[in-house]
Amino acid sequence: MLDAGEVARLKALMEWEGQRSAPPDGFPRLPDLPAARYTSPEYYALECDHVFRKSWLFAGHMDEIPEPGCYMRWHNAGDPIVIVHGMDGAVRAFYNTCRHRGAPIVTEDRGKSSRLMCGYHNWTYKTDGTLVGVPERQDFPEDFDLSCRGLLPVRCELLGRVIFVNFDENAMPLKEWMGPLWDEWSEFAFDRIRLAARHSFDLKCNWKIAIEANMEVYHVPFIHPNTVAPLVDAKRNLNTLYPNGHARMLAPAPHQTDRARARRGVPAWLAAD
Repeated sequence: MLDAGEVARLKALMEWEGQRSAPPDGFPRLPDLPAARYTSPEYYALECDHVFRKSWLFAGHMDEIPEPGCYMRWHNAGDPIVIVHGMDGAVRAFYNTCRHRGAPIVTEDRGKSSRLMCGYHNWTYKTDGTLVGVPERQDFPEDFDLSCRGLLPVRCELLGRVIFVNFDENAMPLKEWMGPLWDEWSEFAFDRIRLAARHSFDLKCNWKIAIEANMEVYHVPFIHPNTVAPLVDAKRNLNTLYPNGHARMLAPAPHQTDRARARRGVPAWLAAD
């Protein structure tokens, strides 16, 4: 959570942004991006390998798997994943692939069971991924070792009640990866938030187009003149870059909106949020 001194500093920076008439002194001259960054399949493959496969990805909320034995499928990053609320209370993620012939362990988006059973040959796993059941054991060698054939894990950690996964076995812990945001977000009480609704949309564009549109307000007066523009001052917008690819945007309300709120008795600090 930000203290009063940091809030005052950020407000002063927003006012400075609104008054400047040129880029800051020493701001680097940035090259134009090649169009292929948005169209090249080879470049997208590199992004999948070095961005999506190495970052902590939002996967779900505990309300989607509220009780021990609950599970949910997740395949937003390509590989089929099953996220399980274990009978021991721990939340884990596994590749949704049986260690026998590669068939999916679960075929429903959500369900609940104290065991995960592959429908192909009924190989059965505990919710911690351990293989505990193989039918027709007489067809397997006597030294067949179940202990080394459990479900393959995927890194899984929680921010409060929010579930993240990471395909990189050597990735830094979620808290370390988030850096300063972990403490700044404490005021949002992620350990108490509930899931009201969840919607997913497929956009027909390169993923960076969607992300970049939400990282700047330069377009707001032109694209959203009657909706967003009356609520957001594009000139006083302030962006902060953090380690590990994170960023924070502060988009204050226009000054006239601040004054209108003040007349209604709304505290000034709310108008700057």
